[in-house]
Amino acid sequence: QRHAAPAGLLVMETGRRQRWMVPGGYVDRGDDDAAHAAFREMGEELLGLGKRAAAAQARHLLAQARHTGVLRGPFVSADGSHHAFAVLADGLVGSGGGIDGALGRSKPERAAASDR
Repeated sequence: QRHAAPAGLLVMETGRRQRWMVPGGYVDRGDDDAAHAAFREMGEELLGLGKRAAAAQARHLLAQARHTGVLRGPFVSADGSHHAFAVLADGLVGSGGGIDGALGRSKPERAAASDR
C-alpha cells in the first residue's frame, strides 16, 4: 500500500559525541510492550519528559497510532534483540492538531508534567 505522505526519519543529536542517532532504549518493567517502550523513549529523549510523563504520553500516542492504523512493526532484528517501529506521519497529522499537537499539547503530558 502506498501513501502520499513524505518519508522521514526521526534522528537526534547527542550532546557529548555530537553525532546524529535514531532514538532508542530498552523495555522497562512498567512498559506495556515494545511499542510502548519505543514511544516512551521518544518522550524521554526527544521531548525531555520524566519517566512517568513519558509513559503517559506514550500510552496516548500509541493508542492514537493504533486507532488510526498508522503504526507499523515491529520490525525485529534477525537475532530478536532489537525491535523497530514506524509511524506514518500522515495519520498523526490528519488526526487534528498535526504532529506538533500530538507531541506538544496532549492531556497526558500536561497532567503528568509535574514529574519532570
